[in-house]
Amino acid sequence: MSDSSASRMVGDGPTENSIPVSATIPMRASRFLALGRGVRLTSWAAYCKLSVDRAQGSATTEAERVEAQNRWTHRFLAGAVRRMGLTVRIHGCVPTGGVLLAPNHLGYADIAAIGSCLECCFTTTSEVMENPVAGKLVRSVGAIVIPRRLTSRLSGARARVRQRLEQGAPVCIFLEGTSTGGDRVLPFRSFFIEAAIETGSPVVPVALFWRAITPAARVEEDLAFWKDHQLWEHLWRLLGLSGFEVDVRFGAPIPSANTNRKELACLVRSRVIALLEESGWRGRTISH
Repeated sequence: MSDSSASRMVGDGPTENSIPVSATIPMRASRFLALGRGVRLTSWAAYCKLSVDRAQGSATTEAERVEAQNRWTHRFLAGAVRRMGLTVRIHGCVPTGGVLLAPNHLGYADIAAIGSCLECCFTTTSEVMENPVAGKLVRSVGAIVIPRRLTSRLSGARARVRQRLEQGAPVCIFLEGTSTGGDRVLPFRSFFIEAAIETGSPVVPVALFWRAITPAARVEEDLAFWKDHQLWEHLWRLLGLSGFEVDVRFGAPIPSANTNRKELACLVRSRVIALLEESGWRGRTISH
């Protein structure tokens, strides 16, 4: 574990001073840059897909299978941030063991950023699983599917989160339930925090503060995946821009045993906002 005051970097993106989002101007992404990055990212994804399938095939226990899934998820995402031109700066102690990670959420780039920092299990939505390409990749790494249309199946998803925590694996859940443009932090939903309380697992607040590296890019449009954005169109534009950087701040673990899940959700959210402000975030908060 690193000292909480230390900062490390993942990725090979540029390191120039960031440009405030308000000062950015839209610019068309480079098709050549997007194509080159896209080819490298696709090749890397294919290699990791074959590798994780092979590792799971040789696993003799459920614990070994989960460990292989989390290991290859981390390897894939660490390589993905480099191929996407993203720079990840890690602050604080990277958690290990059965903890619930609770970050703010802008879009799929958050998964790449967090997954490049540590081995963990992610949750995903049923809509992602319906995508023939993304769904196949996500399924191979054992992501926990959270249904949005059939709320009756939410208890099953929470049971799988509880199982992973009991197996000693970190689980990352975006408790806002949706993504934003980065200018706000929505109220944290408490349903999945119950899994941490039931297992006595700590909840770790995680703050993701994205910056555009050049005036050609805008966090709220080119990095954040929300509103009416379409996945492949958005990813193509992101790959064609000169890149973004993100501060990933891990807060101190918050004990969950014998706590009220709604009160704990509010506390975790307030810690995430405080961590964001350490990076210079000056967004809006939405009251409960």
